[in-house]
Amino acid sequence: MKRVTFFLLLVCFFSSCSNFSGHLTKRYKSIEVIKNDSIIKNRIDVNAYVIEEKKGERSESKTIFDLSPDAQAVLISELAKKDTTTDAFISGLTRSLSSKSSDATKIADYSQFETRIVVSIRNKSHMPADRIAKINVTLDIGNNGIKFLSCDRLITEYQTLDLGKLNYSNTQSGELAGKSLIEAGREDAIKGEGAGEGKLSASRSFSEEILLKQRMVALNAAITQDKLSLYQEGISGIDLTGNILADITLGVKNLKVEKIYSFRELVRNGVKNNSGDVKVNEKFVIYPNIIKDLKATITFDADFREVSKKHQTISESDDMVKLYYGTVKDTTNKVVIIPIREMKPNLWKLTDTLSTDCKKGIPIQIKNTTTLASGDLLFDSSDEAKNFLAWLKLEYDNEKNSNIVVGSNYEVIIPHRTMIQDIQVEPYD
Repeated sequence: MKRVTFFLLLVCFFSSCSNFSGHLTKRYKSIEVIKNDSIIKNRIDVNAYVIEEKKGERSESKTIFDLSPDAQAVLISELAKKDTTTDAFISGLTRSLSSKSSDATKIADYSQFETRIVVSIRNKSHMPADRIAKINVTLDIGNNGIKFLSCDRLITEYQTLDLGKLNYSNTQSGELAGKSLIEAGREDAIKGEGAGEGKLSASRSFSEEILLKQRMVALNAAITQDKLSLYQEGISGIDLTGNILADITLGVKNLKVEKIYSFRELVRNGVKNNSGDVKVNEKFVIYPNIIKDLKATITFDADFREVSKKHQTISESDDMVKLYYGTVKDTTNKVVIIPIREMKPNLWKLTDTLSTDCKKGIPIQIKNTTTLASGDLLFDSSDEAKNFLAWLKLEYDNEKNSNIVVGSNYEVIIPHRTMIQDIQVEPYD
């Protein structure tokens, strides 16, 4: 019986000595996973804004085939309406649009937009141990004729910081005395033959060492036509606060086309040039058929790690954690992705402001006498419009009240009974 008792004590002792487990490498001491949308909303704040770059001159495409598919479709439809002959239609599609000739037709393309979105994530908890463990932010622009095409670049403001080393050690030792008839195998003393007093001692040690280092988090993006999702997943010790910068490209499906005009050689040597000697250039402008800012709704799914106990230490291995997860959707505070002023070019027109409808003057029109296509006389700058109006006032005769032929195949159509002094330059809506 004594032999059995001593053997059991020996087994228990060595079993306890061998029961070493990691301390620093644990993710937590205990955890409780809870779904709670309200906690996520109260602990995490997500906002977004757009960095507006200085608006530059729109590049002019060489041919129609350099345009996006949506822009090609709307331009082909427009050319088909304006060019009445097959030869003129085919020529308009295939000729080089950026030829060195000053008479070549050009295209200003507003069918795609590039911008940089900044998504700001903030931890609203006042406890240093609490952190955002995972988050997926979605920007939804809705079904309004604009779609996400690509997300080319993702940046975060996280840095790698070496904070030093953290060490942990655990040592166990024991001593056992009693009577035994067997060899202990570690350290023993046997007195007498058959039965005697013995002594057993054992010692083992366990140590861990980790580097306190913050590293770049996992970050990726996913897009559908009307949604952009930015996903972050951190590791131990990293709170996913800060900014995400995403360079995106958006394409417009709902487009319209306007033809704008420019006039050269209105004046020669300080004297008004004859109408037949004026040079006329055309340019197509393709832009969104939209009347308001493009806005996005922000939705985010997140995991929030709240430490209820043992939050005094930097190491997370002793934390008693409540891991909350949930979804937050803010439908009231929308972020402006592209303001309407960026989507539409600034166009100008000439109007008879003293027409029967004083609130909306009659626009001056222009007709191509070769194709018989006509439309509003539009300009892409107020200076171009003012210069042509100044020339027109010198050329026009109120008594004759007739149209003005300009260049070789254009005719400016003046509304009946219009007085030239009543024509003004106005923005084109």
